[in-house]
Amino acid sequence: MKNFVTLLTLATAMVVGLAPTVVVAVELDVFVGRPTTGSKTAFGFIDVDASAITLNQRVFESEMGEDPFEGVFLSAEPGFNHPANDAVLPAGVASLNAGDEIFVTALPLSVGAMSASRFFWDGLGSVNFTPAPNTSFSIDTGNMTDSIGTAGAGGGFDDHPFFVLDDGDGLAATFPTPGIYLASFQARVAELNPTDPLFLVMGTEGLITPDFLGISQQDFDVLSDDEIDELLEGVIETAVDYVQKNVVVPEPASWTLIAVACCSFAVAGRRRF
Repeated sequence: MKNFVTLLTLATAMVVGLAPTVVVAVELDVFVGRPTTGSKTAFGFIDVDASAITLNQRVFESEMGEDPFEGVFLSAEPGFNHPANDAVLPAGVASLNAGDEIFVTALPLSVGAMSASRFFWDGLGSVNFTPAPNTSFSIDTGNMTDSIGTAGAGGGFDDHPFFVLDDGDGLAATFPTPGIYLASFQARVAELNPTDPLFLVMGTEGLITPDFLGISQQDFDVLSDDEIDELLEGVIETAVDYVQKNVVVPEPASWTLIAVACCSFAVAGRRRF
């Protein structure tokens, strides 16, 4: 089985045009904090298990599952986190204050000369994100605002709002086209200015199929769910690499677009359980 899966991983790497990589599952949440100087919300990765924080990282990833009752793809990863232990905070970052409210807002973004609220890639060949007009992206915070909660005693904070992809037809039987989606958002702590635009690369359930891998249904059926997840993760990582190199620093015109349009993106007001 290991040899078979290795061959499939190689085949997937050939599809996306990159050498295969070993995927190690690490929970990387969005870190938010107070800066020691300035007024912009501090941000980055936080490895929750290791309590390790890497500041100013802007590209996150998520595997989106189907909600059969709503006809949407959704995920509660990545979460938003600030450790209560001040000793693990990096230089330049201070603890949140107890009661600090944290906000998350969806943003438009640009890929090259194209601007949209979300982008799509089918996962085949070289990464090629194009606007996805027949879908919607929202952040379900569980309330009617973009607040995801408040810091507790010691500044500790951990919340997981739902990221939601919908095809907008209101039918639970139909979902957005499986693939890799790209969206943007920003976070803000209390009265501080928001973070730089952050990016979310979302790989959906249903992307990895026999046709996608170029194998028979019989060979596909012997793969476990974990093995399929690893193959999906490999395609997501390919897209993450592209976004880091090509999208993270927007053109000057993109900043104007973001400033004008960010207020027009509503956050969904009901949490799904």
